[in-house]
Amino acid sequence: CFMQTVEVAYELRACSDYFIGSPTEIPGPGAPYQTLVKFMLATGSTEKTAIDIARNYYDFYALKYNGGKGSSNQNWTGGVSVSVVASAALEPLAVATKNIFTCYLKSETVIALSDIMCYDPLRYPSYYYDIDSFIRSLTEDDADDTDYALWHTAFENAVPYFDTTDKNYSAFGSRGMFSMKNATGLSGYIPSKNLTEINAFYATYQWYTAAGWINYQIDGISKTK
Repeated sequence: CFMQTVEVAYELRACSDYFIGSPTEIPGPGAPYQTLVKFMLATGSTEKTAIDIARNYYDFYALKYNGGKGSSNQNWTGGVSVSVVASAALEPLAVATKNIFTCYLKSETVIALSDIMCYDPLRYPSYYYDIDSFIRSLTEDDADDTDYALWHTAFENAVPYFDTTDKNYSAFGSRGMFSMKNATGLSGYIPSKNLTEINAFYATYQWYTAAGWINYQIDGISKTK
């Protein structure tokens, strides 16, 4: 659950060419290996293989999706999301992200987290925010969208595949279904001043330095409990 984060992918970028994962919680029954194994053994390009695995994983649960009605581990109808991350594109994404931060973040910046798509919105505090939604919110005053467009090209190279049902289930907090509107398949942590221990933990990741977080004091103002 929640493993398709930019911090984790960047940290492990030398370990694999592609990562298949979910930015949300995964379906209770897990991966349908009876369907996926033949794609795992394919001999095509690595990217095609990764995307085929992800797409067939998605299709298996998307066919069962009904908004979560009557969902159980025996009959999972609570949705699914999955993406593929290309390791070779992560360092260019870090450079593009650092460029955005340089232009749009001040030494101290307050960020309204309620404006950003969240992958764990039913608990407080939340940790997993859609990175594209975040960058989009930072650059909303860019009149011609040039800065966002340049960044988004780097993002699309890093995330060659993503799909999701309209809603996904969360077992955290109040539990239930939540909207995946504006989701793009890769999450990231946004620091909040009151979460000092969590901030310190995320600061140990290479992404924190590569993307330029280290240069700023950010305060993500969370949704209330």
